[in-house]
Amino acid sequence: MKERGPVFVTAFSPLSMIIVAILGSIVLEENFYLGMLIGAVVIVSGLYLVVWGKSKDVEHLKHHEEQ
Repeated sequence: MKERGPVFVTAFSPLSMIIVAILGSIVLEENFYLGMLIGAVVIVSGLYLVVWGKSKDVEHLKHHEEQ
């Protein structure tokens, strides 16, 4: 958290919902619906965009510090 900041840490919070859905499907034999799959894809792509944007922000800050 010291290196990346609070945005990076809180971005991974929705990932736990995906893990619970997968484990519930495997362990408890719950049905896996199309809506769950679409939601998981949206969450993962949003997580990727946050991490990608944060890495670009860090690169931008490092570039300005060097000058």
